[in-house]
Amino acid sequence: LIFMLGIVFFIGLVGIKGAIFGVATGGQYTVWGPPETFLEDNNDLGLALIIILPLSFYIKDLFKKKWVKIASLGMTFSIMMSAALTYSRGALLGLIAVAFFIVIRSKHKIVIGFVTVCIIAVGINFLPDSWFDRMNSIKSYEEDRSAQMRINSWLTAISLAKAKPLGGGFDCFTIEMYELYSPNPELGKRLSGGASTAHSIYFEVLAYHGFGGLFLYLLSIGLLYLSLGKLVRTFKKIPELEWISIMSRACMISIIGFLVSGAFLSRGFFDLFWAVYAFGACLLSYVNSGGWMNELQNEENDANEALQPG
Repeated sequence: LIFMLGIVFFIGLVGIKGAIFGVATGGQYTVWGPPETFLEDNNDLGLALIIILPLSFYIKDLFKKKWVKIASLGMTFSIMMSAALTYSRGALLGLIAVAFFIVIRSKHKIVIGFVTVCIIAVGINFLPDSWFDRMNSIKSYEEDRSAQMRINSWLTAISLAKAKPLGGGFDCFTIEMYELYSPNPELGKRLSGGASTAHSIYFEVLAYHGFGGLFLYLLSIGLLYLSLGKLVRTFKKIPELEWISIMSRACMISIIGFLVSGAFLSRGFFDLFWAVYAFGACLLSYVNSGGWMNELQNEENDANEALQPG
């Protein structure tokens, strides 16, 4: 838990810094991550912020002190703003998905939903025209060079997987592979100078490991998601262990954010997501090993000692 809180705090600081920069510049410029890190690219930073967003939001439920709750909500709002100002279309879609699931899974759906709508309304008035021009290109993909390249890369990944059932291996998007399997290699030469990337976690894994590899990839994520859902239902009514339910729910929504945002990014093996995945697996291991029973017993013993006279 401390490990995950540390990650959230670090990424949250980056989000706060990005939000301050965005406000100071009127949202006119793209928010980038720390130089020479895996978050430097705006798309990578946007994906990281989306993954961390639900964890930042739910941290407030782990603490009783009011100032911690306020700080958590402030960091969450900053992360939302920074994610939008990365000018990443994938981050925007992920932000919508994460916000939606936070609202529908909240105990106070009306209040949270109303606050979310207000934040969006304020944000829309704040954002510059350049941001809307960038996001509107999602609808006009026929005219957008980046979108054309994506579609071409997706078709390339499918052709490669059909020709090589076990996939082409890591980093298979070379000029040679592109020449062999792209339906329009000239498009790649014209738009990106030759080889490209998969532009999607799904097509990336498909190209690397074939249809079987993609199935196992999605199966592992899906099984973790379902298992975390079981933890949410099991521990949400046990006050002493409610933290397990809270963090399991946060991990579930992080997974959703990754799957949505990652649909347009070649980040199938993104470090941060697999750290969250590992944290979710640790929660399962903790529960299955019976560690929670020891914790509950310790809580009862402490309560009994407190009631003893003298």
